[in-house]
Amino acid sequence: MVFKNFIYLIAFLALSSNASVVSKRLLVIHSYTQEYGWSKLQHQGFMQTLQSEPQFSFEIATEYLDTKRLTLDASYRALFHHYLAAKYHNFNADALYVTDDNALSFVMESNASYLGDTPIFFSGVNDLATIERLDKRRVRGVFEHKELAPNIELIKLFSPQTREVWVIGDDSQTYRAIERQMRQEVAAFSNFSVHFVADARIDKVIDALPKRARTFVLLSTIGAYVDE
Repeated sequence: MVFKNFIYLIAFLALSSNASVVSKRLLVIHSYTQEYGWSKLQHQGFMQTLQSEPQFSFEIATEYLDTKRLTLDASYRALFHHYLAAKYHNFNADALYVTDDNALSFVMESNASYLGDTPIFFSGVNDLATIERLDKRRVRGVFEHKELAPNIELIKLFSPQTREVWVIGDDSQTYRAIERQMRQEVAAFSNFSVHFVADARIDKVIDALPKRARTFVLLSTIGAYVDE
């Protein structure tokens, strides 16, 4: 259903065409690498959906920000925009598909001429606050919501005596968005102590976790962890 919504966006772009097969150019920007499992699955689902629509012919260009390994700071943003501008200044994409928080913020905070007013569709974005900043005339997408409450209810079922929960993550932009969501839900469980531990170094996260029994650990996003 997620990618069907993208097809609806493309269909809107094609309304003025009388051709039996509509040809469109799409630019895809992923937050992470082509080998990152989550990005790979999103891309596969996206491509399979496009291929199931015989009335469209797509020319697709795909780029990867690799931000599990690289920090998306001002310098890297400028460098990547310069690269994309040089490569796609004549591409004239009909639509742009981005996955996860970093890719969406990358295109939203840009005035890049190669993007122009291209319609944008996103998936896998965690930061719900982004809704307030979206230009809803040209940006549509699907958010991912990590739910704390159902997990705590499950913990209560398996271990009624448990009163501590530790949420761990890799301290990435995605993790910070997830933590903000979860902190808003914590108040509903006043008899629980919910702790948040985040760092890019997995050894530091492990060292910060308690060693006692009956402590539950919930994983948020851990794809950016590095070892010693």
